[in-house]
Amino acid sequence: MLFRYSNLKIVLLAALVFIGLGCSSSDDTDVPNDENPPEQPLMDVMSFNIRGDQTSDGENQWEFRKEKVVDLIKKYNPAIMGLQEARPSQLEYIKNELGNYSILGGGSVAGEFTVILFNPDILELVQGSNKSIWLSETPNVRSIGWDALHVRILIYATFREKTSGKEFLFLNTHLDHLGAVSRDESARLIVSTIQSNANDKPVILLGDFNSTQNHTPYSILTAPQADLKNARIVSQSPHKGPLTRSAGFSVANHSSQPPIDFIFVNSKIKVLTHAFITDSHNGFYPSDHLPVLSGIDLL
Repeated sequence: MLFRYSNLKIVLLAALVFIGLGCSSSDDTDVPNDENPPEQPLMDVMSFNIRGDQTSDGENQWEFRKEKVVDLIKKYNPAIMGLQEARPSQLEYIKNELGNYSILGGGSVAGEFTVILFNPDILELVQGSNKSIWLSETPNVRSIGWDALHVRILIYATFREKTSGKEFLFLNTHLDHLGAVSRDESARLIVSTIQSNANDKPVILLGDFNSTQNHTPYSILTAPQADLKNARIVSQSPHKGPLTRSAGFSVANHSSQPPIDFIFVNSKIKVLTHAFITDSHNGFYPSDHLPVLSGIDLL
């Protein structure tokens, strides 16, 4: 009886194994398919108007929100970013807190700077490529252009991504908030500067354009001859976040107006992701502008 019982156990075990093998081979609906995982971007790029240190901002003064700005940058960890409205004391704090970023600065606009920050572990600055021009009729001389209230600047440089060895042109700007003619002419000057410096490379242009997609500067920048597209529109993944801009620091008072902060790319950039970052703390954004973040690849 013992021998027969042991044989029965063996037969039952073999049958269970066979059934299990048969099930796994005929029905794999519960088995994850990793053959086509989502494509990961080579790097993330960010545009962020951090709002200058203004005492008139009251509870939203830089002193009370500077940690939130740094925490946001650390969280999303872009390989390269363009900041606008950054005062020297703000830049010093950001640089000290981030540690692993290098800063390229342009001339000041009413005491505020438009700068490029990049991670030197990921990117290498191509020697001699760091330049800037004034957005005016005399771009090589510090000057107010056309009907602008302030001097305005375009800062740009060529970078080499260390893993792939590919190079790209990166530009950051902040157009005037009052001068409509200045914004239009600045857009034309930016396109001309790109055409003179891209040398068939991938191009990333970003910043605060003080213009929506319904205004002339956007049309100039995205005209066929400029070879630039809004990264949001060409992103392979759906955009994340609102399609409107903030109206100050309060989340509750978020605007219904279209964005004025953009990331533009040329045809040698593949955009995988795009988002307006809405991180907030106690009902307030870290700045009165939402950062723009895009995951890209260099073609």
